[in-house]
Amino acid sequence: MYTKQKTILNNRLFLILFAFVLALPLSSQQLEGIATFYGDRFDGKLTSTGEVFLHKGYTAASKDLPWGTIVEVTNVANGKSVQVRINDCGPHLKGRIIDLTKAAATDLDFIKQGEAKVSLRIIRSSDSGPTCSRGAWAKQLRKEGKSIPPPPPAWTPGSTNGGSTVVTTPLPTGTVEGMASYYADRLNGRSTSTGETYDLTKFTAASKLYPYNSILEVTNVVSGAKTRVRVNDCGPHYEDRILDLSRAAAKQAGILEAGVARVHVRVVSMGQDGPTCDRGAWAKAQREATSQANTTALSPGQAPPPAPTVTGEGSAPATYQTPAPPNTAPASAAVPTAEVYGVQVAAFGNRANAIQAVADLKEKGFTDAYTITDGKISRVYVGKAPTAEDAAPTKQALTKGGYPKTVVKKVRVPASDAAPVTYGQAAVAPPTPATPAETQYTAKPTDAPTFDPSDILFGVQVGAYKSKAGAEKVAKDLEAKGFPMVFTATVGKVTRVFAGKYYFQGQAEDLKDKLSEAGYPGTSVRRVQ
Repeated sequence: MYTKQKTILNNRLFLILFAFVLALPLSSQQLEGIATFYGDRFDGKLTSTGEVFLHKGYTAASKDLPWGTIVEVTNVANGKSVQVRINDCGPHLKGRIIDLTKAAATDLDFIKQGEAKVSLRIIRSSDSGPTCSRGAWAKQLRKEGKSIPPPPPAWTPGSTNGGSTVVTTPLPTGTVEGMASYYADRLNGRSTSTGETYDLTKFTAASKLYPYNSILEVTNVVSGAKTRVRVNDCGPHYEDRILDLSRAAAKQAGILEAGVARVHVRVVSMGQDGPTCDRGAWAKAQREATSQANTTALSPGQAPPPAPTVTGEGSAPATYQTPAPPNTAPASAAVPTAEVYGVQVAAFGNRANAIQAVADLKEKGFTDAYTITDGKISRVYVGKAPTAEDAAPTKQALTKGGYPKTVVKKVRVPASDAAPVTYGQAAVAPPTPATPAETQYTAKPTDAPTFDPSDILFGVQVGAYKSKAGAEKVAKDLEAKGFPMVFTATVGKVTRVFAGKYYFQGQAEDLKDKLSEAGYPGTSVRRVQ
């Protein structure tokens, strides 16, 4: 009798505790911690809710969130996000808050690491009951004469079919969403595109979208942290980002540790002082438009009247009456173009990577390297030959120079640039193919930058070794082949070998590709210091 009463009491306590957890505000539940992913042996087996686990699906295990909850999981280290549906009880290791499928872990880019620090954001709640101890939960409901809630509705990644929407922080209306990063400390004291001096303690930002002196409210989508900034520079220079924040603003928005974060941007007041980019062309157009009115316009780089001081949470600033640029710039004469044949070496979704590839080609002797951007793709070419046959020697020279996968394509360039530079003919001698070490990477030790201890940097982990001597041998091999800033780090009994230290993750990704070409597969981009 005593045992039966104890069991009933335990069941009631469980239901009370579960109801209490559901009633808690989301901010009081654990929404940041370590994520792992399922082992391969679980593929095809049943979850605690009776569903079949599939590694290719987008599901997850949680002990806190009900079955059917839709969660956005963000990798704090790289800002990548994915949506998953809770359908299992776990994780069963201390210190973990969620177990993901391999598909989700791949999208978050932590397969090689095995785990990652993540933030969770509830996209859609569910009332289909807990993932753990479902038998006891269902038994107690039946005893109380209550019906068992139906299974959650069907769902596909990126959608929310029915259910109540729960968001950790109300998002501003009329917002723009994208990735934000922040200035490196080495830029402190330098001039911005508008002629101001960048001050890392001020609440400012770089934007290509918003006019100079716009006041923006920036909300970290994951944490809900907010900051308010004034736009006074042109940037960012990575196409996948919409804002560069000052260090003070990044700290208030909670993105210092991650380096980048997904944010919502709301306009508090739109600037009236022209664009942050191409201010020379804007100033010229403004002078032409206002010359008849005998009005003095701003010169390139000249700042308007003193800008308002933004504290991160201050009130809306005053609106200046500086004349705005005309809606349409003076029509320029059409530039004559010509069709030529170039040898395509590569194509990038990030224009900065394409520009770097052009610089690398020119360093190796291909002086006629250039890039053409069409939509979101930037293609890198070498040569401007009048016919496809005339482009063949250039293609051969590229193959000898370490670029075997090239293709001849017809491209359109300004007529003034159409004069061909040929490789293997009289005009220009083909560049001497680099030695294998030079082809992989040409080191410039004298150009190695100095970093501040507070800088957030990215590097490439080449390997992890139990033998310190083995790690040092790999490091010496990398240095002999010319790879930059090679170093080792020992934690416990494992010594890791790294190459490169960069402010931007994209630069480390480029080095990772070079390492792969040089015979170092399985590398990974990591935060380093």
